[in-house]
Amino acid sequence: ELKAELQIRTMAQHLWADTYHALGYKNEFQLPRRWEREFARLAALLENCDQSLQDITGAMRTYESNYGAYMAPAQLSELAGRLEALLRVTPENAKVQHRLIRVYLALGKHEKIIELLERSGTALLVHPPALRDMGVAYCQVSRKDPDSRDFQKGLDLLHSAIQADPNDVDARCSLGGALRRQGKLDEAAICYREAHDLDPTNPYPLGNFIGLELLRKGDADLVHYFG
Repeated sequence: ELKAELQIRTMAQHLWADTYHALGYKNEFQLPRRWEREFARLAALLENCDQSLQDITGAMRTYESNYGAYMAPAQLSELAGRLEALLRVTPENAKVQHRLIRVYLALGKHEKIIELLERSGTALLVHPPALRDMGVAYCQVSRKDPDSRDFQKGLDLLHSAIQADPNDVDARCSLGGALRRQGKLDEAAICYREAHDLDPTNPYPLGNFIGLELLRKGDADLVHYFG
């Protein structure tokens, strides 16, 4: 019959709440109105701090998932060498394995990803971004035969990535691209629309959707609707 309340908050929120609890709640006297207002001002400042940290975190995720857009091929090859050396020391390190997969994707070395997966075990299978990137790799390796077993394995991995993280825009776009290669244009369009709905500010799903509509309808005039 007992009930409990579980409070989940950021570090900034905890800083404010812990201080307020000690100074404003457990005092023997009523906190003066001036300091109540000051606590409210600090709460607003910390809310802005939380938002800025969230924005930085989101931007870094974008950076990490697009190595090729920020690093030259020589830099990518050097990074791949360092990660490969690190894996020889810590072969079960899933984080390093996934970073290496992303570098291989940027370099277009999809076969190297398959080789890595064959010896990495199941550590990566519980990490949704890794499922997405593995799915992309399998689809790229077998892109000339979209009816092959490997291509289907890539599709299954992309579906698993979306199921594990429904908010992964890249996974939905990647699935759309794979379905498009199979000629399933209506299903691909749904993937691009869903990705766009998740993040209307991201040009990746919108650009793919426009390209698909041009392919389906062959009418360049529809581009004006997206201006």
